[in-house]
Amino acid sequence: MMPEETIVEIENDGDRIKISRMWCGCGSCFNLKIEATPEDEETTVIETYSDFDDIKSGVIARLAWEVDALQKQDKTHALQARIDALMIEYCPEEMTVSQRDEWARNQVATEVQK
Repeated sequence: MMPEETIVEIENDGDRIKISRMWCGCGSCFNLKIEATPEDEETTVIETYSDFDDIKSGVIARLAWEVDALQKQDKTHALQARIDALMIEYCPEEMTVSQRDEWARNQVATEVQK
């Protein structure tokens, strides 16, 4: 059994996909394992073996890392938005012009219910 490291795990409306890297015995190369679980169904496992085309393997790995980076970026943007909202509310005088501009750029109009 090769050691396994999760690259990315995505859940959406009950569906789940997980992409892992499985290190070989030498520790310098790896294969990929893709697990897809549609909602309320069994998991399908696809493992890439050493004879799997390196280009395809590289593309899948890059895609997985990009998805992971986007998820982290979304979390960072959400945290920054929360910080900006708190600063506008409690200490607007301490915000820089660029912080205020960024906060203003991210505001969305909503309808007021009467």
